[in-house]
Amino acid sequence: MERVIGRAREETETEERKAVSEEVDRLVRESGLTRAELAPHIGTSASRLSTYATGKVMPSAALMILMRRVGAGTGFAFLAGAWRDQVRIADDFDELPPNQRDSEMNACGVGVVW
Repeated sequence: MERVIGRAREETETEERKAVSEEVDRLVRESGLTRAELAPHIGTSASRLSTYATGKVMPSAALMILMRRVGAGTGFAFLAGAWRDQVRIADDFDELPPNQRDSEMNACGVGVVW
């Protein structure tokens, strides 16, 4: 019985991986971008996106939603990618004194919401 359950779980996981990888491929196509172009806009690398498309790695639900928004043409992922870039830039300012950091952040057009 345990072998039957184990086999059923493996088959289910294989089917799920296939379905997700097919969806990732479809979403990349619908975005109109290559994997290498899309990856930075959704906060991942081209090689990681490739592992999602082959089914080696399962993307998070949040990443799937982000990819769907790109495929739907909402442009949300591009805004999210820009936001992530600004956060990375903002992290570089941590070493600056607070008044200089605020001045630099304002000059870059980056607002901070607490």
